[in-house]
Amino acid sequence: MIILRPTAVHVQLRITSRALASSRPTIFAPSTARAAPNGQRLAVPTNEQVTAHVSRLARPFATSLVSSQIVRAGGTIFDRIRVAGLAGRNASIEVELFGPFSSRSAITCTGTPYWRRRMTVTAAEFRTLPVQVVKAGFYTYRQRLVGPAPVAGSVTPCGVASETVLSTPTISTGRGDATADARSTARGGRVPVRLRVPRLGINAAIVPEVIDIQAGALGMPANIQRLGWWRDGMAPTAHSGAILIAGHYDFETAGPAAFFRLPSARRGELVRLTTVDGAVHAYRVVTVETYPKTALPLTVFDRRGPPRLVLVTCGGQFDSTTKHFLDNIVVTAVPA
Repeated sequence: MIILRPTAVHVQLRITSRALASSRPTIFAPSTARAAPNGQRLAVPTNEQVTAHVSRLARPFATSLVSSQIVRAGGTIFDRIRVAGLAGRNASIEVELFGPFSSRSAITCTGTPYWRRRMTVTAAEFRTLPVQVVKAGFYTYRQRLVGPAPVAGSVTPCGVASETVLSTPTISTGRGDATADARSTARGGRVPVRLRVPRLGINAAIVPEVIDIQAGALGMPANIQRLGWWRDGMAPTAHSGAILIAGHYDFETAGPAAFFRLPSARRGELVRLTTVDGAVHAYRVVTVETYPKTALPLTVFDRRGPPRLVLVTCGGQFDSTTKHFLDNIVVTAVPA
């Protein structure tokens, strides 16, 4: 038995056997159902060589990569698509963009897409038109080849990482902010449940949160003495990316909140993060930065780069007219 895995676009195969001794003609046929469409039955006279020629076009398929995996809300994205297996045949491709979704686990490719276009395939590689993603949340591309029967039907998977982009939410945790609690159910021993910063007197429980699509912001606990862990970020013991934990600074009617003293953090500060399995993970503060809320670094949400703990709250200048803080305080710590 010979197993063949064709990689060429137009597959042609010629097989010649040695001389076969037989007292009578023998019938050779494919031994599996998958091989049957490509097989040819051969009658073999005594001491005669067997020759077979099989010609088969490989099924066309598309692969793609989104232009950016993280953009600010209001930014534009496009898809880079490669089509193989057409062998000179004409085809069209339907490209759909679905979203926004509050989390990766909420992604589906059903219903009315956020954006859709059908394009004629004129080259092996091409780009789609740019699309503006207005709201915060996750978006994902999907492609489907359409055309004559030999071409149509190839569909890319839904929600794969290479085709998914995050339009970043704001983080609003100060007086006057009214972000809903977009809590998420998360499981596993690495889920963080408590954060302590001994010198600052911070000792707060943590709940998993996702993006509040309506508000365009990261969900925050209704109880301002609790912190919110972004479930679609990283978790303790991960080898890359940011563990994002946000907390309220204060509230107009309730006073100081869980992260009221976070802006006073200093380089070298010890932070302890406890996970649901009881393990305690230690981190040391390396930077304390202030950013306008509209310019919060994309790295805060990035699952790539060195492993780090990112703590975010509100602070800086307070706008007495809108009753909101204009800035975010970002504390970054690395494993100790």
